[in-house]
Amino acid sequence: MRRRRSVGFMAMLLGAMLAFSRPSQAAVFDFSGVLAQADSMAFSQDGVDVTVTGWAGVTSALVHQDEDGLGVTYEGDQASYTSASQVDGRDELESLVLTFENPVSLLSATFSLVGSNDQFSLLVDDALLFSGNIPSSRTKSFTADNTGLVFTFGTGEEDDDYKVKGIEVEVFGGSEPGPTEPDPEVPGSGGAVVPEVNSLALLGMGLAGLWRRRIQRLRNLRS
Repeated sequence: MRRRRSVGFMAMLLGAMLAFSRPSQAAVFDFSGVLAQADSMAFSQDGVDVTVTGWAGVTSALVHQDEDGLGVTYEGDQASYTSASQVDGRDELESLVLTFENPVSLLSATFSLVGSNDQFSLLVDDALLFSGNIPSSRTKSFTADNTGLVFTFGTGEEDDDYKVKGIEVEVFGGSEPGPTEPDPEVPGSGGAVVPEVNSLALLGMGLAGLWRRRIQRLRNLRS
């Protein structure tokens, strides 16, 4: 009976250590790049995947990428030359839609080509998270309570225009790739979880303590 209890305790301790070995994982996306336009653009960073699309009312919009980041444009866009490739509201209230494969929490967003009093709005899974001025630092930080799959950057008023240059997101329960091969029948399987060094150390200490207690009990029974 005592042996069964010891084995059960060791299994519980191992499960707890593995759970604590899966911390949150941050990924920083830099959307600046060479000149390009497409219906959608896919980005991957540190195992986090996102697809970006554009929206401009009933008009089919394109994602525009250049050294300043991502914006929105479409055929017949009558905005000025400098803002035609930005997220703006001059002809249509444009939006840049970021769709992640797995839920993330948005930590911050960095903007470019920002003018005086330019505003933006941000929806997370169709729920409004923020609407207001872009900070003078060009980076807006967010609390970690906005977890979702779809993040929509829009404009506040007609004269607002900007580009999204980069974002930082956090994935909770992230893990590093393990030595095992992916299971083709399990979507998203990429290998076993690898515990952190600190977690392994704690696990070793716990098992060592349990073993010492077992040895002491055996000695007491023999004496």
